[in-house]
Amino acid sequence: MKFGFTPTEGGLKYAESLEEVRLGEQAGFDSVWLEEHHLESQHYWGTPLTGLAGFAMATGRLTLGADVVVLPFYHPVRLAEDAQLLSIMSGGRFILGVGMGYREDEYRAYGVPIEGRGGRYGEALRLLRQLLSEEHVTFRGRYFQVDDLTIQPRWRAPIPIWAGGWGEQNLRRAAESADAWIPGPTANLERLLWCRDTYQRFRTEAGNPIPSEAPLTRELVIAETDGQAREDAERYLLPNYRDEYGGGWGHPLISTEGSRAADLDALAADRFIIGSPDTVTVAVRSYAERFGANHMIFRLSSKTTTHRFIMRELELLGERVLPAFSD
Repeated sequence: MKFGFTPTEGGLKYAESLEEVRLGEQAGFDSVWLEEHHLESQHYWGTPLTGLAGFAMATGRLTLGADVVVLPFYHPVRLAEDAQLLSIMSGGRFILGVGMGYREDEYRAYGVPIEGRGGRYGEALRLLRQLLSEEHVTFRGRYFQVDDLTIQPRWRAPIPIWAGGWGEQNLRRAAESADAWIPGPTANLERLLWCRDTYQRFRTEAGNPIPSEAPLTRELVIAETDGQAREDAERYLLPNYRDEYGGGWGHPLISTEGSRAADLDALAADRFIIGSPDTVTVAVRSYAERFGANHMIFRLSSKTTTHRFIMRELELLGERVLPAFSD
């Protein structure tokens, strides 16, 4: 089992995030991940690859991952160049996670029509795959065209592409054009299992092997006791789902939950990991057994989660959870 985490994101908190990343590496984590959202003053950064480049200079072992960049906002050539440079800077420790996105205000900000975004996303993913794995790429699509193009300079090994998505078409795109499917933290276990089975069916139909990497992102709140962890989840985690995903953002999974988006217990079932170190350990083993996860990514950051709280979470995970999976 590998373990990753998402540190503090947003606003002027990069120094805090960097301190968390250093502690995470010392605590035994395998990877660190940044997300992409835009137009938020205190939560998320719009340029995750820039943040990861800073992490690359402060770490020596952690894998650096994007979970995920919103691919329709990028020209695949520019993103391929950025990915190559980040791989060179980190000595090959970079995983490029991509997704389609869903927020209309973000699409408007980039001047990209949200209608038909699936076609743009799928085409960009196919071209990106070629640019990162091949030389002398020629591509003729509706949105992008290149002639005999080789991205330079190039890292000496292929850069892994992990793709997200919950719908059938995006699962097919991930199966055909990416190296792994990376589920986000918002789906419950029932949806996760359906997506996993659908993705694996599409992999088989495309003649691609089932990947050895089975990542899974989960919201995590850990404290000394289950009761304290629940109080902390009410304080830090629930507002994200009530006010953002279930509120104005219109998240495709959470916005349909209705009043459940404001009910921690209803949301948490088979979705969040909340509890003491022993409870967290049991939950991780459950996801490994029931879903097949072998790379657990804990999202520790929310809009109001404090740096001090995340540092303590990293300590608890490093001292009392990760060692349980060392063999």
